[in-house]
Amino acid sequence: MSRRSDIEHEIHSYERKIDECKGRKSRLEEIHESMSRKRTDVENDVYEPERIYDMTFGEKFRGKLEQNSEEYQFEINIRTDAFLSNTAQFMSSIKRAIERLEEMIDEYRNHISKLEAELASLDDDKY
Repeated sequence: MSRRSDIEHEIHSYERKIDECKGRKSRLEEIHESMSRKRTDVENDVYEPERIYDMTFGEKFRGKLEQNSEEYQFEINIRTDAFLSNTAQFMSSIKRAIERLEEMIDEYRNHISKLEAELASLDDDKY
């Protein structure tokens, strides 16, 4: 194969890699957005109301029943808090992966630019 063919093949290879990265990035962005909405829902609809709910309102609970209720509430809050924290960490990992994909896309584009410049110089050499 000629150098021209090699360069064109390499350019197409990088273009395919860019397309793959864009597809993965898009999918990760969708997942991140979905998780963000669900995390917000859990926080607003479950965690906050449960955390501030007064189990003893109206003095309906007394003694051991009140203590058990408060312990269950405490356990629910701890588990929900852990879920929210783990979800935030996972979402942060997704963001880092998206950033890395963007870096890879930029690197591939830089390679393509260099190859196109080399290809253009081959054209100039013909004349």
